[in-house]
Amino acid sequence: MSEPVDGARAASATRLPHPALRSLVTTYHGYRYAGLEPGLHYGVPSTSLTVVLSFDRPIEVGALADAGRWRHWSMTSGLGMSPAGIYHDGTMHGIQLDLTPLGARALFGVPAAALHDELVGLGDVLGSRGPRLYDAVATPPGWPGRFAALDRELLAMANASDDRRGDDKTLRHAWQRLHATRGMLPVATLADEVGWSRRHLTQRFAGEYGIGPKQAARLVRFATARDLVVNRGAALADVALRCGYADQAHLTREWRELAGVPPTAWLKQEHPFLQERVAVL
Repeated sequence: MSEPVDGARAASATRLPHPALRSLVTTYHGYRYAGLEPGLHYGVPSTSLTVVLSFDRPIEVGALADAGRWRHWSMTSGLGMSPAGIYHDGTMHGIQLDLTPLGARALFGVPAAALHDELVGLGDVLGSRGPRLYDAVATPPGWPGRFAALDRELLAMANASDDRRGDDKTLRHAWQRLHATRGMLPVATLADEVGWSRRHLTQRFAGEYGIGPKQAARLVRFATARDLVVNRGAALADVALRCGYADQAHLTREWRELAGVPPTAWLKQEHPFLQERVAVL
């Protein structure tokens, strides 16, 4: 338990999924916040698809550039380049799963591109399996039980699916290379590596992931920058240099576009949600 701001309480925990699921799901993150100032939590673009199971009350979410809002007990979002807003009354309680694109195929039965820039209810993607997953995870009283329930349900879903067969090894290699080079590998060089033209790579990549390799590289660089700022306390000028931005002003423009606000404003707004997370084994 930590005290992020006066009168507020935050409790959160993370755990890696079962080893057999780690190519599909990278992280489980459980969170419970109370006593916060009612307002807006920024959901920033990332290289993972997001699944949220909300307890106690539905999650209220919408694109920052759009006045519309939607309420879901469980929802998923695909890869995209625009931030989302999660509107709250000072309390938030749920679990977030970060899915790989391969996880979209294995667990949802669709390529990541099918959910590009979408914010939809989990039942719209999984049908009757959505409520079953939610009920199984919501029933146990604590994080260990809920994480264990996730393992059981997701393993059953993955074992029952053969949709990951549609995964293209060349595209998966291209995706992994962008991550390995922290998003700083030129698309032309990547195309040469896989033996495709740049145009063909971009078309095939977008057809699988919903975004092109240049956009994916931007997300990788942004994720690296956020990690350096949030978890390592690095100065923005140093982060800009290490992540391949022209200068700090370039980093700030990119942060504003992808997160909705400049980095200093984002850090201030997100402070209650950036507290240290307890690992649950």
